[in-house]
Amino acid sequence: GTRLALVVVCAGWLASHALSTLIGTQIVGVAGMSQKEETRAQRWEFATWGSYPKLETLRFAVPGIFGYRMDTPEGGAYWGSFGPGTPNGRFSGSGEYVGVLVLLVASYGVATSLRRDKSPFAPAERKQVWFWTAVAVGSLLLAFGKFAPFYQLFFSLPYFSTIRLPAKFLHGMNLAVWILFAYGLEVLGRSHLDEPKARLGSWKQQWAAWRTSAPAGERRWLMGSLVTLALAVFAGAIYAGSAGAVTAYLGKIEFSMSEPATAAYSIREVWVAVGFFAASLAVVVGIVVGGFGGRAQAAWWLLGGILVVDLYRANTPWVKHYDYVARYQSNPVIDLLKQKPWEQRVTAFLDPRRAAPLVGGDAAGSWVFLQKEWLEHHFQYFKIQSLDIDQMPRMPELEEAYFGALSLMANQNNPSLVGRLWQLTNTRYVLGSKDIVDQLNQMLDPAQKRLRVKLPFGLGLKPGVSPPAPTTPIADVVQLLTVTPTEQGPYAVIEFSGALPRAKLYSDWQAGVADAAALETLRSTAFDPARQVLLSQSLDGIAPHTNGVPGEATIVSHAPKQVVVKTKSAAAEVLLLNDRWHPDWKVTVDGQPAELLRANFIMRGVAVPEGEHTVEFRFDPPHGTLWVSLSAIAVGLVLVALLIVVPERQPTA
Repeated sequence: GTRLALVVVCAGWLASHALSTLIGTQIVGVAGMSQKEETRAQRWEFATWGSYPKLETLRFAVPGIFGYRMDTPEGGAYWGSFGPGTPNGRFSGSGEYVGVLVLLVASYGVATSLRRDKSPFAPAERKQVWFWTAVAVGSLLLAFGKFAPFYQLFFSLPYFSTIRLPAKFLHGMNLAVWILFAYGLEVLGRSHLDEPKARLGSWKQQWAAWRTSAPAGERRWLMGSLVTLALAVFAGAIYAGSAGAVTAYLGKIEFSMSEPATAAYSIREVWVAVGFFAASLAVVVGIVVGGFGGRAQAAWWLLGGILVVDLYRANTPWVKHYDYVARYQSNPVIDLLKQKPWEQRVTAFLDPRRAAPLVGGDAAGSWVFLQKEWLEHHFQYFKIQSLDIDQMPRMPELEEAYFGALSLMANQNNPSLVGRLWQLTNTRYVLGSKDIVDQLNQMLDPAQKRLRVKLPFGLGLKPGVSPPAPTTPIADVVQLLTVTPTEQGPYAVIEFSGALPRAKLYSDWQAGVADAAALETLRSTAFDPARQVLLSQSLDGIAPHTNGVPGEATIVSHAPKQVVVKTKSAAAEVLLLNDRWHPDWKVTVDGQPAELLRANFIMRGVAVPEGEHTVEFRFDPPHGTLWVSLSAIAVGLVLVALLIVVPERQPTA
């Protein structure tokens, strides 16, 4: 009990900074993370959609029985049931292939730990094996999520309902099984390989001698393994005989496969797994019955070879190769957007949650994939800033309220609010069809019509790239495309001149505006964001002046955690920086601390005096828990050094 308590305390000590960060970013201030009973009930579906189907535990030993990723060659596309539950919403990233040899040797270690007489394990080691067995089984049961009753109990615990994707518990199961595998290897070495034993003659004589001297538990394990192998062969034969039924089932599933949907790939994977099972069992049985007497090194080499080959063949289909130079090459659109990227944002959708693409017809599907490619790769590589959200499963409360007030998905009857959202968020460039500019002006900016074509373009293959095959997945096709600037191109970079600058000084403002009132004002057509800014805090010491001309604000440095702005004004004004507000941002004016303001509900602001000044925004979260974790690591390193330096105490006679 004391040792366990010490381990728990040390683990918490080491993880304190990580836990503090996770709680601060994934729970506190995040929509739907409240611990009220009704909130947890509403979150059940969201939290458990990534539950692991029980049938897919077969993938622990047969990695490709349900295919692999959606675009695996040779007909191996994933067709299992893990994911949101819709045919087009399947995901296969949760598969945890453990390894046939790993499972076999781990089961030997567990079976050996249950032996009461002549156990090669010390009492403490037996308890450790049982502990990791419980971890493996418990993690697997939790990974089933909504497909089994166990997760309901776990979900009802405080804050455990904030965990998403129960299938992640398979990582813990995989770790535990590999530890059990290590125990199995250890006991094989202790019992059968560490001390050289002479061969008795033929394999038949060796088998007979083992049967008369082996412990009962070891005999039962070996017989059980042989029965399991026989059942696997029998099941594989039945499955192969059902190829027609499986192919017919695959034909009814509505999802894209790189090859015709047949059962051949799955059946082949089953027989490959059976082959590895037979080879693994043959080597382990040879070790157990003494067939490697005096040749322990050969046994270890055989085990290692099977393990490496098995894991290599099972994991290779997950590996994708591409020429990063070709994939990340720039193009005229990227060249335009990467010029001082901190001065504007870009979007390709009417809603920042990547909904309502600005290209219609048959091209809409490929356009979405192209924009995903640019958003996830090119924009990141060239530091281009976008309004579009790639992934945000846990949306903070500020974003949820902000987009709820201004986005298209929440305001389909009032599309002009999209124009207001682009204006407030410094979204200057829009990617879409060239022919929709007039329609966008009518919908989003009917009064001033400030949208115009900036750069028309088409799409074509990158230089030196061969045309893709007709069966190539669209996600791979878009990696081969580049921009061809032409006036006749169907697409365009559209410029919205009504977008606010990233940094702007205001001589007029409203202070102390409540959140609900701020959102309502931002939606109002009577409010002019270019003339006035809304502040959540009260502002003492200075007053707005509507008659003066606002000063100038210039960004001289923009990094993820530091922004420097030069200001020049004839009177005290408010600087608006159209970057997301967070309480851990600190601001200084000429090196002196100043109050960070929340402006326009979600942006940053600060009051600056008249004259010329240097304003610096720096992200500086509390460091207390970081120092706690670093101190724990330092203590751990000292203890390791002591173990190396201090000689081992010899037992007294």
